[in-house]
Amino acid sequence: MGDRLQLPADVKQVHFAPKQQYAVLERSTDLPMSILTFAGSEPGPIFDVAGILNKADVLSFSPNGTNLVLYSTAERRLQLINGLPEAGQVVREINSDDLPEEDLEFVALNDTGLTLLVATNQSIYRVAKGRPPEFLNNVGNLVGMRFRPQSDDALTLDSDIGQLSLLQNLESSP
Repeated sequence: MGDRLQLPADVKQVHFAPKQQYAVLERSTDLPMSILTFAGSEPGPIFDVAGILNKADVLSFSPNGTNLVLYSTAERRLQLINGLPEAGQVVREINSDDLPEEDLEFVALNDTGLTLLVATNQSIYRVAKGRPPEFLNNVGNLVGMRFRPQSDDALTLDSDIGQLSLLQNLESSP
């Protein structure tokens, strides 16, 4: 086992990106989330992303890890961040008017950062800029949703019927 990594005392949660080249740090409630990079086995600098949420109840990385989507239940607000890890920036914010009425349980973003899916426990939607959420599918009990790498196809898992589904050709404009 290698040396232990010392994190700042205010770190409450760590979310590792695909390939583990960086992580999103949730800090104490009065501080925004930040990005911790890794240079080999050593931690790199911590980057702040201007305007990023302080806390996310739901988050998901794109398969290649360069994009991130965050959702705050309390604020009923969703953010899309691209340019990760070193040049992260909030590129889009979506408020409750442009989201389904129910709280979101899952979010997914493709590698280009252009195709966004959101889901409640039983419904999946595509969210495109300037349009209301587009209903795609009902499920019994959604327990997973993820885009395939370099693709506009997403996998979903319904635990009620034990079914893994492939949603294809989901490309949309954010």
